Amino acid sequence: MAKGWYAVHTFSGWEQKIEAQIRSMMEDDNKLGGCCFDVKVPIRVIKENKDGKQRERKSKILPGYILMEIDMPEDFEEIKHIIFLVKSIEGVTGFVNATTARGSKPIPLTAAEVKNIFELTGEIKSTTADEMFNTFEKGDRVYIKAGSFASFNGVVEEVLKERGRLKVSVEIFGRPTIVDIETSDAERI
Repeated sequence: MAKGWYAVHTFSGWEQKIEAQIRSMMEDDNKLGGCCFDVKVPIRVIKENKDGKQRERKSKILPGYILMEIDMPEDFEEIKHIIFLVKSIEGVTGFVNATTARGSKPIPLTAAEVKNIFELTGEIKSTTADEMFNTFEKGDRVYIKAGSFASFNGVVEEVLKERGRLKVSVEIFGRPTIVDIETSDAERI
């Protein structure tokens, strides 16, 4: 058996509804319930300050996809049954990485992909994100390497750790302007 996390493509906006249907099917169908351990819509909680108030908003990491943890059976008939059950749900287009060739089965996500997704959801502690934020401090000179302000130089005015962003002062038309950029779009100079 090939246990792993499998991505299922869905209509955007239908993810929670489909997740609930799959959970119900896991209870009703012994074959699906016996090999499917979990189903998730990967969601990230983003903390923001708006009007001086701390707020949280939820954002789907993979809009149009859900993840299923499945111990995929070796028997092709059982695999076809699982694929058929999941694809029969309204709003599901199919497993990602599955081909239509006879004898093929869906391919699970790699360990690195799963780690990245669960770091974003907060289910796994991320060390790389913490390291990225610790590389910038107020007053650092940076080169903006991507985005709308690519190729500008500026000075970090604020590090927004919880959002993964920097407020950088750049000179536009001879006047200092504060721009909000992704941490990954900046490089210390």
